Amino acid sequence: MEIKLLYQKLLQGLNQNEQRLLNGLYIEGKTISQIANDLNVSRKTLYQWRLKLQQKIKPIWGNTSVR
Repeated sequence: MEIKLLYQKLLQGLNQNEQRLLNGLYIEGKTISQIANDLNVSRKTLYQWRLKLQQKIKPIWGNTSVR
């Protein structure tokens, strides 16, 4: 239950694209390539989103990295 609340708090601080990336990677278990295809963006764009996402997550989640 605590993880669910933390995840919801985390999502509130993210924009829609970052939420889609995070959900795609961890909830849906998709690869970067699959998510890029779904969102019709390049993998390079997703890697940039992921770096920004890591910076936003760090203060909330700790030192856990996004794969």
